[in-house]
Amino acid sequence: MQREIVLTRFLEAPRNRVFQLWTQHELLAEWWGPAGFSNPRCQLEPKVDGMIRIDMQAPDGKIYPCFGTIREIVPPERLVFTCGSGTGPSDLRFDVLCSLTLVEQPQGKTLLTLQLRVLDIADPASAGDLDQMETGWRQSLDRLAERLAVLT
Repeated sequence: MQREIVLTRFLEAPRNRVFQLWTQHELLAEWWGPAGFSNPRCQLEPKVDGMIRIDMQAPDGKIYPCFGTIREIVPPERLVFTCGSGTGPSDLRFDVLCSLTLVEQPQGKTLLTLQLRVLDIADPASAGDLDQMETGWRQSLDRLAERLAVLT
């Protein structure tokens, strides 16, 4: 399992729009998670110390609850938050620090950089889930790009 992953993506949308899809819960719910997943619960308070609660539903119906806290928010260029899976915010199987940077590019495009760093693994059985983290995030970013294409 990697302890740190960095993903980059050029998006065909202005930076303000990309930031909205990360910080408005109704828009976040439309693309968050791997391919085939939905988000029947998506709550986000876009402020420092704001909470994140997303219940990702797999195609087989299983719910994967995610909890986190926003650590830094600088609209429309930076968002830093924690994200982990467990039964509640104080009972996480693992915790990941997610640092998002958006850089405006010519012609209304955006360079997205997402740095993911594992902070804690409380449950050794979670190592398998974390092994899939890069694949899941790549699929999430694919879904983000698809959603932006529809909106712009």
